Amino acid sequence: MHTNYKYVSHDLLLLIFPVYAFSAPQMVYDWIERLDTIAGTPATVISVSGGGEILSNTACRIGCIKRLECKGYTVEYEDMIVMPSNFLITTASSVSAALLQLLPAKTEQIVQSILTGQYRRVRPLFIDRILFSILAR
Repeated sequence: MHTNYKYVSHDLLLLIFPVYAFSAPQMVYDWIERLDTIAGTPATVISVSGGGEILSNTACRIGCIKRLECKGYTVEYEDMIVMPSNFLITTASSVSAALLQLLPAKTEQIVQSILTGQYRRVRPLFIDRILFSILAR
């Protein structure tokens, strides 16, 4: 699917994507490739995952971050929003409800961190970096 996007100047790029096969969906990578190069513009990358920062997910933002940095963006903040798992192992209803109840507080924490200029970059697990390099698109 190709959609024409109108690009406007901005002070911050906020990229949020669902984790799909240990990474971002291909359409997210395609979108980044179509972005204008804007040197020095700060960026935030947020992944959304069932299961959270588990083995294989800690490197899920690497591809997007590298592509954004190649475009001249400065990725200053990254984080993950955890949702109930629906892949391989289904999250128990009580745990799913608890995770969903935590979302407003997590979202507020991320927003406050970004607005106050906090720098947050995560070092993925070594095994995840290896898996990502093998499985990366």
